[in-house]
Amino acid sequence: MMRRVALLCGAASVRAFTPGRHASARVPMRMMATTMGTTTVDPATLQVVEMDYAIKFKDGGAVVDPAPLFDQGKISFVVDHGNYLPGIHEAASTLEIGEKTTLTLPAEKAFGPDIPEMRATAPLAAAPPGVQLGDVLQVSTGQKVRVTEITKDSLTIDGNAPHAGKELELEATVLRRGALGESGVAVMDVAGGCFWGMELAFQRAAGVVGTAVGYTHGEKANPTYNEVCSGATGHTEAVRIYYDEEQTTPAELLDVFFGRHDPTQLNRQGNDRGTQYRGGIYYHTEEQKEAAEAAIAAQQKVYGDQEVVTELKPAADSDFWHAEDYHQQYLQKGGQDACKTATETIRCYG
Repeated sequence: MMRRVALLCGAASVRAFTPGRHASARVPMRMMATTMGTTTVDPATLQVVEMDYAIKFKDGGAVVDPAPLFDQGKISFVVDHGNYLPGIHEAASTLEIGEKTTLTLPAEKAFGPDIPEMRATAPLAAAPPGVQLGDVLQVSTGQKVRVTEITKDSLTIDGNAPHAGKELELEATVLRRGALGESGVAVMDVAGGCFWGMELAFQRAAGVVGTAVGYTHGEKANPTYNEVCSGATGHTEAVRIYYDEEQTTPAELLDVFFGRHDPTQLNRQGNDRGTQYRGGIYYHTEEQKEAAEAAIAAQQKVYGDQEVVTELKPAADSDFWHAEDYHQQYLQKGGQDACKTATETIRCYG
């Protein structure tokens, strides 16, 4: 249960575990990409792994309550590109293909360490009426905290990830591992306003095996988030999508894109305004270009006299700058479900 409680923002020293748009912080749920700062990545250097795995607590209990926010069982993913726990990425890189292995994942390679400073006591009067043990509250900063204790005068809240500090047991078999280009995985880039929500939509999309957010089609090398936000670099916030060509098509991915993007809004999307929020499709192949042309034409028919202003341009690996780590899979880190079966509404700011 989620409740927004503005008054809890003053509760002692609990740190936000999903940093704001202009700040960084500790992120207990460390399903993080490996880029440091902004950089370009050549897709040809990436590896794709197919793995069958299960995780459980060291005491044998299943990791199901609350849900881990990522798929389990047989999965395919781009190594070291987020979405899954660090220990899963490490196993994907090192295990022998075909060999079933059981490993212990320390907290640092699982949901992160338990940080005492992430807990605090707040006056019960600051909580919503009827608050119950186990409720998830959202403070005015956007931080989510769990209620772990209630007395007649106060409640204790905890901003750590639910499974922080716990060791896991990983049972895994690497079924296949290979270079991205040899694994039937293609790359497409899109821009549709704030990249947080758009990325999560693609994380959930069938056939998508990896995502990254970044800045593209600008004039400055290695731009920072604040520089892009100023509008001076010419970049737009974008999502890079890695997808299995046997499981999905560019046309299907563009259905996801236009499901979250108003193509008639120039240099903005909703309340986000500026050239850094302009919409665009940046193709890597002729198939993607043709699918985008058809999708844009279809959107123009839908909107009639309103001009569709989503730009269509060729992509360039040297012109997609991966955003800072804390932006990668941002909403998933903040507690939103990235499973392929997820149906909850995507909340762009927490």
